Amino acid sequence: MAGAISGDICIDNLNSDSLQADRAVMDVLRMAGAGLTTDMIKIKVSKADLLPFAFDATDSPDLFPPLAALAAYCKGTSRIAGVSRLVHKESNRTEAIIDVLDALNIKAHVEGDDLLVDGGEVRGAAVGSHNDHRIAMMATVMALGGRGEVTITGAEAVNKSFPGFFDTLRSCGAMIG
Repeated sequence: MAGAISGDICIDNLNSDSLQADRAVMDVLRMAGAGLTTDMIKIKVSKADLLPFAFDATDSPDLFPPLAALAAYCKGTSRIAGVSRLVHKESNRTEAIIDVLDALNIKAHVEGDDLLVDGGEVRGAAVGSHNDHRIAMMATVMALGGRGEVTITGAEAVNKSFPGFFDTLRSCGAMIG
């Protein structure tokens, strides 16, 4: 998502034949019109004018935060199905996602079992991670292409799943304090 939002990112040593449900993120990037090239071990994602997308994340609920970050930058309304799977995570992820989107000037709401996100201009603000590693990462990725500074309270929550998250983004050129 970071590459689609803020500029070229190349990720090496990936298994392009993975059976993980999260692999579907590449399909969403294509739907949204992001520049995406792959080979057997590398994926390159490039910034583009992003289009709204519809995706059923019922079987891959961990994709909701990065998909919401991507949707924030799409021109139009994106629909992500399966929000009922988000209530009993580290936070109530539906509420946390909407809270962070709203704080960063992006409108979103739930309709049935779908999260609808109206893309727009991401603006700096102070947000909370809701003590959820995926929400902290979502807010960070959203900040990469936004206007103004984003401060994330509880950003250390990323240590649960990706202790090197901020160092990795810095190594890609991100300005992270």
